[in-house]
Amino acid sequence: STASGSEVRWTSPAQVLQSPDGAADQPDMVVADGQLHVVWSGGENGQILHSQAFSGDAYIASGWREPRPLPAPSQTGSWPDITADPSGTLHVVYAVPLNEGRGIGYVRSDDGGESWSEARVIFDAAAEGWAMADHPTLAMDPAGTLHVAWVRGSSEGPFPPEAIFYARST
Repeated sequence: STASGSEVRWTSPAQVLQSPDGAADQPDMVVADGQLHVVWSGGENGQILHSQAFSGDAYIASGWREPRPLPAPSQTGSWPDITADPSGTLHVVYAVPLNEGRGIGYVRSDDGGESWSEARVIFDAAAEGWAMADHPTLAMDPAGTLHVAWVRGSSEGPFPPEAIFYARST
């Protein structure tokens, strides 16, 4: 798109990515060091997947890297959110909404998505007796602190959410 005053124009949509084993849902994107990085919940089990492309190549499917799963304690994940810090480090949070291991997870890449850290648990919903944790969102302030908010769902599901919770990096 190109912005001119208050007018934004868009290209026609183009299919550029497809999950290896089925569905693609809940995408999020960030630009870091001239590359677009996309994360989403996909495949038969809803694992968190990542792909990247140089922004000039992003309009064609062959410009994107083959999707790869991110490290996670569970094959089921939802609502990934990605951001990048000024040095290009990528940060991803995601939910494992149900079952054992449910909670909010975090991974990072210091090398532009080539490799990822082991998954870390930000919040262990199972240990806290929660039925569900879902819909995390991630932000970084100018000082480099990561901020995460998510919803507590009931045994009925994520809606209506019972409350919004928050944590930050230290």
